[in-house]
Amino acid sequence: MSTLIHKACPILLRGSPASPQILAFAHPRAGLQIVKGTIETGENPAVAALRELDEEAGIAAATISLSLGSHDDIQPGERWHLFIVSAADLPATWDHAAIGDDGDTYRFFWHSLGDAEPGGFDPRFLRAMDKVRAAIASGQIPLASFG
Repeated sequence: MSTLIHKACPILLRGSPASPQILAFAHPRAGLQIVKGTIETGENPAVAALRELDEEAGIAAATISLSLGSHDDIQPGERWHLFIVSAADLPATWDHAAIGDDGDTYRFFWHSLGDAEPGGFDPRFLRAMDKVRAAIASGQIPLASFG
């Protein structure tokens, strides 16, 4: 029996439920992504989500507003813990030198979840975005989460 690798995925949204945008970034070697990372042994998934957001995006002042649950169907061998996160006054784009990823600089931007052709994202990130779309469509994500 194999052990699942646990991933924390903080989701930041803006816009509105009718035209939502999700925080994404361009990795210099691995294409377009949303923030996620491995949960350390003994670490709470929500704490890991906020840590990953700080390390990857430089967003230290953020709060968890909602858990979208744990999902084993995003990437084989992984359990993704999705959290809606709030942070104030984020720009349209910015660059951040990630902590712990060989000092790579990521280019952050807001990706429209309504894009019919979201080229450049690995399928696992598309599956995670599908979970977010479904939560928006069901009304699970409150309007206040669209910062």
